[in-house]
Amino acid sequence: MDADLGLAAGRLRARWYHRSRCAVSMPDCIAAEAARQTTAKLATSDRHLLDLCQLECISSVVLTASDGTRWAL
Repeated sequence: MDADLGLAAGRLRARWYHRSRCAVSMPDCIAAEAARQTTAKLATSDRHLLDLCQLECISSVVLTASDGTRWAL
């Protein structure tokens, strides 16, 4: 990770983080920004991270959560 990725991830978290509506961690935001910068798809079952990816137009792959549920729009 370099400084540019860290700054972009920090800005992303500052834009979207809310403790109940969008509880994304800094590592979540680093992963999202890394996916955006490399045009890779981010695979996750985390609904808040998937919401953020949808809002930011970051490609993602929806995984099944441990309780068997899947995120949907």
